[in-house]
Amino acid sequence: MKRLLVLGVALLISPFWCSQVLARALPIPKGQVTSPSNWPKELTELVNRENRVYGMSGGPYPPMYRFYFVGDTQGFNGFVGQIAKLRGTPVELIVHPGPGVTSYSVQQDSTVVRDDKVLYDWELVVPEDLERRDQRVADSPPRITINVYLGGGIDLRKVVVPLNIEVKSSGEIERFVADHKAKQEQVETSRSK
Repeated sequence: MKRLLVLGVALLISPFWCSQVLARALPIPKGQVTSPSNWPKELTELVNRENRVYGMSGGPYPPMYRFYFVGDTQGFNGFVGQIAKLRGTPVELIVHPGPGVTSYSVQQDSTVVRDDKVLYDWELVVPEDLERRDQRVADSPPRITINVYLGGGIDLRKVVVPLNIEVKSSGEIERFVADHKAKQEQVETSRSK
């Protein structure tokens, strides 16, 4: 009976443990990236640009590559223009307020020595397999996402986005405004009672 209980607990815990291990992202230091074979050559060239400051691969389903870049508005516009020329893969651009920041652990002999931060102006998120569709969402082709951050070298007034790219807000400003309005309404409601 004890063995069955231990086995049952192990079976319950193992999916969580596996998902945590598999969800860990592997760092991609600056330098040449060998991309998956199903990526277009042009995409591989874009992720290997000189202004890429960091990257990582892996993560939860579906596995993704994340590449971080610094630059000005003109460089960003050129980057987005090149991404827009890729055929067959939808692209979305999400605008965020503030700076782009990610962090990574510096290890020495399997021990974390320190955590370093990387500042960036935009992030390119690419599915590991551009041909695989998300089975959880019907008819959803893999999507390339560009996250642009307005706390650095990018001037939103000068950003040019090709029309075949969908533009979205990250929602942070909208949530802030909505939260503030809700607080105002609460005060007004309490005053009128």
